[in-house]
Amino acid sequence: MLAEEMRLKKGELTLPDGATCTLRPIGKGAFARVYCTTPAKRGQKPKVYAFIKDDAGDYSKEIFSSLTENEHSKHIPKVKRAGETHDSYVYEMPLYKTPLRREDSPTAWDQYKILRKCRDDAWFKQLKRDMRMIVYQGYAIMDDTIQCAKKAKTPSSLLRALALIRDAASNYGSTYTFEFAPRNLATDDKGALILLDPVYDQETMLKKRVRRRR
Repeated sequence: MLAEEMRLKKGELTLPDGATCTLRPIGKGAFARVYCTTPAKRGQKPKVYAFIKDDAGDYSKEIFSSLTENEHSKHIPKVKRAGETHDSYVYEMPLYKTPLRREDSPTAWDQYKILRKCRDDAWFKQLKRDMRMIVYQGYAIMDDTIQCAKKAKTPSSLLRALALIRDAASNYGSTYTFEFAPRNLATDDKGALILLDPVYDQETMLKKRVRRRR
């Protein structure tokens, strides 16, 4: 796609086909600006657009875009590359209920607590093994997290989703790994846990933090 195919100006997004939609900001991450559409018609479902700077070095949304083209899981958000602006890649997805809250789904909250503990245990395991190489042990951390979650009797559908994400993320380098926090998890309209943004690049994040300190 050409960089000029999408334009965002004063809250209005022009799509590749020339259609327009009104956006309102709903969040900002380390590398993303996130907006939600204001539906033009009653009953029309809102959409979310995430804008990732093309020089950010973050491919987490691209990981999910490539994954959901070929796989289906109720726990994986349906992300697709919508186009590009002059300086950003744009990804489209449904609007999920986020951040994750216990009152929205006690079951999803309990699953999150297991995943967070398993991930933290896996991360510290690799840290003790070799602190200097922890940033390159993303796959090992993800794999240990899944094995821990399996022992905790996590539902097979969620284990499969984690494995799909692990395998897709590993194609983008050994520095990508899991992160589970209420801010990057969600629920759908049935209360199922949605792994909205559970991977990040440890190396890119570390470099970003170093730049901030200078």
